[in-house]
Amino acid sequence: MLCSYFCLALWPVSRLGGEFLPPLDEGDLLYMPSALPGLSAQKASELLQQTNRMIKTVPEVARVSGKAGRAETATDPAPLEMFETTIQFKPRDQWRPGMTPKKLIEELDKAVKVPGMANIWVPPIRNRIDMLATGIKSPIGVKIAGSNLDDLDKIAQQAGNHRQNGAWC
Repeated sequence: MLCSYFCLALWPVSRLGGEFLPPLDEGDLLYMPSALPGLSAQKASELLQQTNRMIKTVPEVARVSGKAGRAETATDPAPLEMFETTIQFKPRDQWRPGMTPKKLIEELDKAVKVPGMANIWVPPIRNRIDMLATGIKSPIGVKIAGSNLDDLDKIAQQAGNHRQNGAWC
């Protein structure tokens, strides 16, 4: 009897540290870059229009709509420099031969180049789940917590230096 309980526990234990939600092809994509703090409303609007035009250059894109900053809801605490652009794609039968969602993200990443903004491409539903669970808007992020501000600053600087050197990309 003990052996059967042990065997039943093996599968969940083997999944520890893994993903509960497998990758899904949601059909749409979010483009969520962050600009530098202190961005004016006019500049945010210009950047949003500029990136939307760049995204529309990819033939598989059907529609692009975006916002900068927060919506008029209590559940959207986004600052003005945080963009959120929803990209709707054409049906798959209208895509170029050999095009895949992964290749499409690579092509979008090449098409959208704005100095000072890092590109983040993420499926919308997955993004909402990740943001609710972690508070971080990208699939990869670093959260630093503690009570000593000097220590937090040092750790944040070290993390930033690793990112700039390409240590975790």
